[in-house]
Amino acid sequence: MKKILLTALTLLIGCSIAFSQTKISLKASPTINTGRVTKNNSADYGITSTGAPFKFVIGPVVDVFFDENYAFNTGILFSTNGYKLQGTHLETNQTFTENYDFQYIQIPLTIKLFSNEIANNTKIYTQLGGNFDIKINDNIDSNSILLDKASWVDIDLLIGLGMEYTFDFGNAIFAGISYQRGLINNRAGGEDFTVKNDVVSFDIGFTF
Repeated sequence: MKKILLTALTLLIGCSIAFSQTKISLKASPTINTGRVTKNNSADYGITSTGAPFKFVIGPVVDVFFDENYAFNTGILFSTNGYKLQGTHLETNQTFTENYDFQYIQIPLTIKLFSNEIANNTKIYTQLGGNFDIKINDNIDSNSILLDKASWVDIDLLIGLGMEYTFDFGNAIFAGISYQRGLINNRAGGEDFTVKNDVVSFDIGFTF
């Protein structure tokens, strides 16, 4: 059943690309990242997220239009991610902070809904869907106490809002903001606490 669904999805996307209007863009997104501690059953440490590191996402994206105002959005992006966790030993009350950095190949799978023109050549869009992230590298200190190994994959929900301006010669620029809420425990090999990625992304791009 899974193979049939995957084949059908592949054919649908292929047909959409073949018969629909397609726009290719280059996107760059400064991001603010935090780790969301969703459960803590640790007998030794109180754990909180602290700080909000600045990271970035960059790469090509494609809008495949099914209608003038509806498009399927995907791409292949290079994404940096990371966060800080603060641990407090429950007996000694000593605190410490650990930094974690990750690099992913990110594949967005979203729907973009465009408004009619609100001004000359200008539209507002909303974006709904998710990202599939494959980890390609991480920077975790070998002496880390809280998180010593990260999951190789992440999936997050995405909601965004932006504006697009189309030039008379056909190219366009866009800018927007999106929130991405991680669904998978970023900590591999342990269930005494869970931490998930939260990202606020400031998106800018140029459409060819």
